[in-house]
Amino acid sequence: MALASPSVPVTLRNEDVVLLRDIYKKTRSDKHFSLPLKRFAESHVRNAVDDRLVDYWIGLESMFLSRGGNQGELKFRAALRIAEFLGKDGADRTRLYELVKQSYDHRSRVVHGVHNASESETLSHIEVETRTILRKALLKLATMTEPFSPDKLDARLLSR
Repeated sequence: MALASPSVPVTLRNEDVVLLRDIYKKTRSDKHFSLPLKRFAESHVRNAVDDRLVDYWIGLESMFLSRGGNQGELKFRAALRIAEFLGKDGADRTRLYELVKQSYDHRSRVVHGVHNASESETLSHIEVETRTILRKALLKLATMTEPFSPDKLDARLLSR
């Protein structure tokens, strides 16, 4: 089954469909998984790069930022938690941390209407990188055996 995307064609094999069905059954009630997965899927029918970036950030924020708690320093906390969750080592975590902060800045300019047309090449690059981050986070979350909590990422960082 082939899925069309404005930017990247996706082909699913039969075994991919089975795996996705199993992941869906396992995680559909997980509050940290359902909205990010929905926004990731919906991003594939968006034509505009900035709309896709906003979809990715809705997914990332719902996954990595606590609900109802202190929402201060969103960019910092999101970048730190995503880097901790996905980074393989210190250098990779540092790279991810900087990339996520840059992506969040672009997201903020888009949603506040101050993004310039002159930034379109950079925005396209950031959109691809952010899609990759959300995809990797969803895959990791889908295969985790223990419950996920973004607050636990803070504790893990502090215990180093």
